[in-house]
Amino acid sequence: MTGPTIAVDGTPLSRPMDGIGRWSANVLRETALARPDWRFVVLGFTDDRARPYLLPDLPNVERVLLPVPRRAYQAVYSLVARVPVDRLVPRVDALVSTNYTAFPALRVPSVVTVFDLAYVDLPDVIEKRNLAYLRKHVPRSMREAAAITTISPFTAARIDAEFPGHAPVHLVDCGLDPAFLAPLTAGPALPSGYVLAVGTLEPRKNLVTLLRAWSRVDPALRRAHPLVIVGRAGWGSRDLPGDVPADVLAEVSFTGYVEDADLPAVYAGATLFAFPSLYEGFGLPLLEAMASGVPAVVSDIPPFREIGAGLVDYVDPLDPRAFAEAISVRLTRAGDDRAAQARTRAREWTWERSGRQMAETIEGVLA
Repeated sequence: MTGPTIAVDGTPLSRPMDGIGRWSANVLRETALARPDWRFVVLGFTDDRARPYLLPDLPNVERVLLPVPRRAYQAVYSLVARVPVDRLVPRVDALVSTNYTAFPALRVPSVVTVFDLAYVDLPDVIEKRNLAYLRKHVPRSMREAAAITTISPFTAARIDAEFPGHAPVHLVDCGLDPAFLAPLTAGPALPSGYVLAVGTLEPRKNLVTLLRAWSRVDPALRRAHPLVIVGRAGWGSRDLPGDVPADVLAEVSFTGYVEDADLPAVYAGATLFAFPSLYEGFGLPLLEAMASGVPAVVSDIPPFREIGAGLVDYVDPLDPRAFAEAISVRLTRAGDDRAAQARTRAREWTWERSGRQMAETIEGVLA
């Protein structure tokens, strides 16, 4: 290989059930495919040896474990000083860190990905420990990064407003998993005609509004179209609304985590997709629902407008009554040709394009 060597922060790649981890793995794979003469060194720590990594099986991608424990280095980095680890890694030309901050510390130009600014705009939905970390390190990364990438025009505009004088911001899109374009395979057993919600169960996903809305839907509709919520438990996930009747909550199916390979069948089996999230940098579940031809009722927030255009229904995420009405109308309305248009639109987002965008961003930094 005659091209540059690019260090990659392996932290998100060690979280296989994490949305940032999946984005990072897909972008790394497609960037490495787009630049086969480049070498990509994914940096981990000595205690990551047994940890599963979302590492693409490509000849120009390898993992290097630093001879220090992850937790110890993270504590020093966060609480004391950003100790550079240049001497512990092969010579590299740039660092790509897809987790908000330039981590680990290296004396090379950095490309930092910021997915959203929820910690600025809606701090109450961020776990306190993570909030303190982001407040401390993101502003410094924005000042020092050679380039910044993000996943939506909305977040790019927020970065411009919040961090004047920062390095150039480049869009590196999310992509649709090719599995959503392939023939369906059998998925988990679920009730017929269900309304689907997908996402980690945490305050930002606004499960409270969805359940309050669901309690307002006509019982006959609820019986005909039961609510299925797919997602692993996150922080604050036990805070179910006390004003929703227990018998309504008992009707809701919480599946927990569902394997990626089963998700296309889960979406395809739904009659309606509901996404009441308070804040997103992008909104991949909406893209997946659109690709599956499933009508959607979603929060009226900028990233969802960017994805869905006029092909889905938008509702105030803080208004359970409006959400209930929109869900009820969709469940009782005869066909809607927007779903077919939405399926076509969703196919515009590909990981191949994302890889090209990241490769071009890195090239700009190297130049």
